Amino acid sequence: MGDMPAEALLAGREKPPDVPDVPDVPDVVKVEYVKPH
Repeated sequence: MGDMPAEALLAGREKPPDVPDVPDVPDVVKVEYVKPH
């Protein structure tokens, strides 16, 4: 868990409010998840 860079943590916290809290997943999965929105 301590291996995550600060940028990744910031990106995870800057996600839109309409996006539900998803478990730790790769950035690609997050993008694909928000894409159709």
